[in-house]
Amino acid sequence: MVKIEIKELSPHTKLIRFEGDLDNTTLSQVEKTVDPLILVEKLNSPFLLLIDLSNLSYLNSSGLAKLIRYHIHLKIRKGTLRIFGLSESLREIMDICGALRVLNVYRTQEEAMQ
Repeated sequence: MVKIEIKELSPHTKLIRFEGDLDNTTLSQVEKTVDPLILVEKLNSPFLLLIDLSNLSYLNSSGLAKLIRYHIHLKIRKGTLRIFGLSESLREIMDICGALRVLNVYRTQEEAMQ
C-alpha cells in the first residue's frame, strides 16, 4: 500500500510525499494520482517537482522505473524532478542500479529546493 500526499508549494513547484511501498501492486494508484500532474497538466515553466521518499519503506524496479520516467518526461518539457529523503538502503539500491547518476537526489527538502 502507498499513501500519496501532494502539496502545491507555488504555481511552479509541487511536492509529492510517498509513504509505504512503491512497487507493482501500488503503481496503478501512483499513476492515477501523479501522472495527471506530470503527463496531462500544462506545466508552468520552469516546473519543479519534489518527491519526498523519507517515509517509503519499499521500492522495487517498477517503482524506480516510474521515477526515472517522470524525470525524463519533465526534462523533455523543461521541468525538473528532485528526489530527497532516501534511507540508506534505498540510496544503496539506487546507487547499485545506476539511478543516482540519472536522477537528481538530495538529502533534504531544503537542499532539493535550492
